[in-house]
Parts: sequence; structure tokens; C-alpha cells
Amino acid sequence: MHNDEDNDLRGLFGTLRETEKDGTPAFGALWSRAQKEAAGAGVYMSATGMHRGVLVRRLAWGGSLLAAAAAAALILLPTRGTSDAEFIQVVQSFSANPSSGAWRSPTDGLLDVPGSEVLNTIPSLGSRKWILEPSTNRRRNEL
Repeated sequence: MHNDEDNDLRGLFGTLRETEKDGTPAFGALWSRAQKEAAGAGVYMSATGMHRGVLVRRLAWGGSLLAAAAAAALILLPTRGTSDAEFIQVVQSFSANPSSGAWRSPTDGLLDVPGSEVLNTIPSLGSRKWILEPSTNRRRNEL
């Protein structure tokens, strides 16, 4: 039963192909008609595709569009750029001023413990002349 359905389907497709073949024009006639219409529109076509003049025109259009986009970008973009120092300054001023929208935790004050300024300083050893010049100091230096 499966073979009978396949044969019926093949027959229907064969009939459809025959009816379409009668109404389909020849490729050569279509190609010559396309060349005539293209010549009337100023496009020169060969058997391999468009003529070189069309390619040159398209490249010229593309180049002019690219130049216009570059000119618009140069005009519209700001001339002076922002540096990293300006950005850091803006961020610091924003975070230092709570009225500008910087959020401060209500418990930030708990982190300020007595003596915390020592953690942010670098100790100074000073100059020890007695190590560099033993003759000025009569006693023996032991380290």
C-alpha cells in the first residue's frame, strides 16, 4: 500500500513539472532581456556579472558615505577628552559630599577607632649619625 501512494505522488509531481515546463521561458531569452533592461538603466552586465564601471560607482558612493560619516564624527565629538585625573576628582568629590547623593552608612562612625591614624602613616626612622660616624660617639654601638 505504501508503494501505491509513492507512485501516485510521483505521478502528480511529474504532471506538475510538465505543465510548468510549457510556461517557463528559455534562459537565453531571459538573459538577453535582462541585459537590455540593464543597458537602459545605465548598468552594464556581462556573462560574469556587472561591469567594472558599476563597481567603481559603488566604491565611490561607499567612499563618500564613509568620508561623510568621519566628518560628522569629528564635528559632533567633543574636542577635548577627559583625563583620568579629572575622573578621579569627580568621583572623590561625589563620595565626599553626602548631599550630592553619596550614601553613607549610619554605622560608619563605628569603624573610626582611637589610634586608627597610625595605620595610615609611614614610620620615620630618622638619621642616626652615631651609626654612620663612630668617631663622634665615644661609646661602643651595639645593635
